[in-house]
Amino acid sequence: MRKLPIPVHYLSVKLEMTEIVGNDEMDTEGQYIRFSTAKVVFLAAAVGIIVANMFYIQPIEKTVTTALGISPATTSILAMMGQVSYALGLLLLVPLGDLFNRYRFLQVMEMISVLALFLASLAPNAVLLGIAIFLIGLTSIGGQIIIPYVAYLTPIKEQGPVFGSDDQRHADRDSVCPEL
Repeated sequence: MRKLPIPVHYLSVKLEMTEIVGNDEMDTEGQYIRFSTAKVVFLAAAVGIIVANMFYIQPIEKTVTTALGISPATTSILAMMGQVSYALGLLLLVPLGDLFNRYRFLQVMEMISVLALFLASLAPNAVLLGIAIFLIGLTSIGGQIIIPYVAYLTPIKEQGPVFGSDDQRHADRDSVCPEL
């Protein structure tokens, strides 16, 4: 095991990294991060919260309808806008994670998400709330950026525990099933 410095753009979260390991047989740049259990739980929670942002309007639709003085149909359309913009984000924005630095891309997406959530909380009318919800849906793709980024940073043999599988057969698939 050798310790290597990590460029800032490799850090997916601003947490203290526990250990960097080199893996000569699998890596291209010789740098991986060994995530502690706490960091894996933090990242899993972050993915869940990011994706849940677009669903938060559904249980409060009646309250939104009353507070903004709009029809229930309009409120339903606002909720649907979050889903549609999420689909657009999956189609148009997720592929950009492969073209740009994922760390910076994720920072920009989540900053836009924070601003959109703030706008939604202060929206005085349905138009501003609709804009905010559309942006929230677009930026809810953060989970689809975090997961491959963590996979990129995690050594192949340690991806099972990090991604929810204690079964390590997939890590040794070449010896078990060479045709894959």
